[in-house]
Amino acid sequence: MTKLLVSAATRQALSPIMPKGSVARNAKTTTNTTTRAASRPPSRFLTIPVELREHIYNQFLPTDSSSLFQLLLTSPQISREAKPFIFKQSLVFDGQSELYGWIRRVDRKYLRYVVDIQFKLHDIDPEKIVGALGKRLRQANITAANSARAPEGNPYDEACDWEIDRLGNAFSLFPNIRHMTLLASTDADPRPSYHMLVSFSKLLSRRFPYLVTFVNQDEFLPAGCLLGMQNLKRLCFPGLSTSSPAEVTAMISGLPNLLHLEFNRLDADSSTLQDNLYSRIATRQQCNYAELTHGLPNLVSLAFYGESCEEGEEDDDDDDDDNDEDEDEDEDEDEDEDGDEDEDRDREKTVPEIPEATRLFMGVLDGHKSSLRKLKIFANVDSYYESRIQKRIATFKKSSLTHLEINHAHFPGFNFLPGTLNSLVLWSSERDVPFESSMKSLVRTAKEYRSVVPRLGNILIYLEIEDWDGMAQARQWLFERMEVFGIGLRWRRWDGSHSTR
Repeated sequence: MTKLLVSAATRQALSPIMPKGSVARNAKTTTNTTTRAASRPPSRFLTIPVELREHIYNQFLPTDSSSLFQLLLTSPQISREAKPFIFKQSLVFDGQSELYGWIRRVDRKYLRYVVDIQFKLHDIDPEKIVGALGKRLRQANITAANSARAPEGNPYDEACDWEIDRLGNAFSLFPNIRHMTLLASTDADPRPSYHMLVSFSKLLSRRFPYLVTFVNQDEFLPAGCLLGMQNLKRLCFPGLSTSSPAEVTAMISGLPNLLHLEFNRLDADSSTLQDNLYSRIATRQQCNYAELTHGLPNLVSLAFYGESCEEGEEDDDDDDDDNDEDEDEDEDEDEDEDGDEDEDRDREKTVPEIPEATRLFMGVLDGHKSSLRKLKIFANVDSYYESRIQKRIATFKKSSLTHLEINHAHFPGFNFLPGTLNSLVLWSSERDVPFESSMKSLVRTAKEYRSVVPRLGNILIYLEIEDWDGMAQARQWLFERMEVFGIGLRWRRWDGSHSTR
């Protein structure tokens, strides 16, 4: 029997039901050994109920999938029982060709067990389009880069539709997919045209109406892909879309069972894409996310990751310096005027529209006090609206929030947190908040307002700091202080990018 590679916990669980020995150690002859092996009863593992065996197979998936493959070699019966669990793992396909090739190699009767798929859409390959269509396509010399300027009904768009139909036939072999992730294309990938993305969006809404989880990493996929996904419970969607803000709002707010929503405002710039593939279509218009979330009264978890907090900071500092110089000059010229009132009045007149991160933060606090349990907001919050945000946070103390993730620079303090909170994550950068002062402030407010958050037991701090080792003693000091208040503190080093999440 092939050696089964299992973890210590699994080995302990299996030990009572596995055979204790194979053949007698001191068998005198080969005949005696063979006779004993033939007379040995079947493995006691196969005598336990099949439901329990399936539970054991399922335990291999998240911990040690290689052991699951080893199970296939133990016996024909175990192989038949364990093989479906291999197909329940998340399958990743980088393009249609990889998907088609995999389907040709596997036993299709097991495809009904596939429930989770990650897929990246590639542009068509004209050399693989055969027949009259392929001939016309090559003669027309139309590609994804110039297809937007080609007339409607051109061979390239026709070939894209043909490819999407073929892809739909492949997806039809997976009747039980409930979790799908659309992977983002890189500069090295053959990006599909906008026409192909529109056709693919329609395919998704038509072929996968029973999805429970949909993670879209492609910032140029039209929001129409969500049409008909009435069973969706978790959605991750980029902020930049080729659909209008009104279309995105209508599609997402029309998902009645949605409980978990995540927005990623990717820092995508359509002008940098190859041959300006989407520059004519994509816009930087953003949805009114606060209005969108108000259409989801049962929302339990909301995550909003804005543009990189690193961008624009140096420019902002330069602008502040310039503004300071201008203000000094104005003050010299108008010493007798009531400068404070005039500046406030002028600022009220010229203040820009509320930034989306601020609008979302304020809107969520107003609309989801009773339903929301997890809130993650990692985005630039305009300082001009800081006081307004603090007032909204104060009203949020009556919410049922149990988990909060927020930029440390915008952390309101323990006195503003709801009493139901049990875990807190702070993303801290020494460029925004000096380390020592922020840590002392954290201890001071924790000591003063510990009774406000009696259930808070864990704080995780992502820290962006150059001298990580040099701050080891300070981190230990903070750990010991928070431990006195019954709060467990953990640290993780952070490089300042969103990819660390």
